[in-house]
Amino acid sequence: RGLVGSEMCICDSGNSDESDYTAKFNAKRRMAKTRFELDYTGNISETQNDDGELNQTINNHRVRTNYNIYATRYFFYQPVFAEYYRDPFKNIDQKITLGAGVGYTIFDTGKYEWNVKGGPAYLGTKYISVLPGEEQRIDVAALVFSTDFEAEMTDTLDFTYNYGIQMASADAGGYTHNMVATIESEITGRLDLNISLTWDRISQPTRDDSGAEPEPDDYLMTVGITYTY
Repeated sequence: RGLVGSEMCICDSGNSDESDYTAKFNAKRRMAKTRFELDYTGNISETQNDDGELNQTINNHRVRTNYNIYATRYFFYQPVFAEYYRDPFKNIDQKITLGAGVGYTIFDTGKYEWNVKGGPAYLGTKYISVLPGEEQRIDVAALVFSTDFEAEMTDTLDFTYNYGIQMASADAGGYTHNMVATIESEITGRLDLNISLTWDRISQPTRDDSGAEPEPDDYLMTVGITYTY
């Protein structure tokens, strides 16, 4: 199963110009004993300043993948899961997570599915800049937990909820999480209207070389069209 082209573009013109773009890609491969998933989300926003130039106010990208092997109908282990994240506005040049763990399918009825999973991981973070005397690159161990829930509410309406949390040392951001709640309404057999709410949080953001500290919370709502193949 693949989902591609979940994009939003809002372009305002007149006294001020603003452009917002969101792109998503999701691919899943399910076999009798294994499951592979790959997700990408990117957000870019540009706003016109007083000089008429467009300045970026949002530019973040997240790539996430995992591979599950089912030992029983409900219990599975993950020989590998990984994530790449970049957000210069949070002073993050790149953050790489690589780990392994176990998981459990709480229920899978065809219309409803709920999974929980987690395990230890390596977390490597490189900041855009840091205060004098601090390390620009941090390599630490972390604990990762995630859960995903899918519900077929009606024949034409689906709901998905994904939540992931990382717990690491303060210099690596401390407690961080990513939450995405999505409602999809079928337009045609392959086209859906997609509405998503995203909440990203870094409990202990790192100051840049000027002393500015990023806000810990980011909220984003997107509306777009998805194509499933």
